[in-house]
Amino acid sequence: MTKRDTPVLLITTAEDLYGRHGIDAVSLRQIAEAAGQRNPAVVQYHFSTKRGLMKAILEYRTIEPNRRRNEMLDALGAEGHLGDVHALLECGVYPLVELLPEYTNFMRFIMQAPANQPLADIMWNLDDDHGSGGRRLARHLLDAMGQLPLAIRVSRLRAGFRLLLQSVSSHATQQQDGVEGLLPSEVFYADMINAVTAFLLAEPPAIATTVAAEAAAASTALVANT
Repeated sequence: MTKRDTPVLLITTAEDLYGRHGIDAVSLRQIAEAAGQRNPAVVQYHFSTKRGLMKAILEYRTIEPNRRRNEMLDALGAEGHLGDVHALLECGVYPLVELLPEYTNFMRFIMQAPANQPLADIMWNLDDDHGSGGRRLARHLLDAMGQLPLAIRVSRLRAGFRLLLQSVSSHATQQQDGVEGLLPSEVFYADMINAVTAFLLAEPPAIATTVAAEAAAASTALVANT
């Protein structure tokens, strides 16, 4: 293996370990060991920190999905369908699904973003070549759910995308393992997108609307008094 190959080996090893065990459960030393590296500080040498490594994983994997997602969003815009939640979710899922099974570990990795603020921050701040499609998608989805309080929209988007990514990556893993009785992939993906669309647009319980309204009023009062 050449020195140039080492960063990619570390990226793919980290992606696998983070996806299977969780980001916070895996140390940089464990990644070096799993990658067969004799230097326990090799990850720090190439990426400096865990944050640097997470950014490298994202940059390694997101150029093609980002390009495809922007392409799909442009097509939706040309058709006047940027307010269609179902179509927007397809823009979120299919650019990754098209790259399975290679992207199975990556999907397990990024589905941790709602519960891992450093990862979420890195994803949101990727440069346009890597992250512009995701930012556009999030803004369009928030707008398309405009009948709901903002806090509920944000909460549901986090939960909805985690469910989609977890379900799709699990289905891909089961296919790889030869599990019998699975729905055909195209049926499974379409069904999950339908289910999450219904979840995102469901009428919220009265108590959720009341709490969201009180929070918005408190924020407005705070701004007015500053």
